[in-house]
Formats: sequence, structure tokens, C-alpha cells
Amino acid sequence: MRALWTYLSSPTWRLKQADTNGDGALSQDEIKAMVMKRMVRRGE
Repeated sequence: MRALWTYLSSPTWRLKQADTNGDGALSQDEIKAMVMKRMVRRGE
């Protein structure tokens, strides 16, 4: 379970999740959406 948590909290996993169209590159919109999600999570 600890290994899974470590993976899910890693920057690599977050970047893969941000790539919503699966092309392997992050667009400006995908980066903005990722940043906004992090800001919302930190505000909780």
C-alpha cells in the first residue's frame, strides 16, 4: 500500500494524469488545469 501511495503522490504520476489527450506532451491548457487542481486541493 505504501508503494502505491508513493507512486500516486509522485510528480510523474501527476504529469501522466494531466496529459488528458494521451499524446505524451502537455499543452498549455493541460498544464493550467493541473495547476488549478493542485491549488484547489491545497485550499481544502
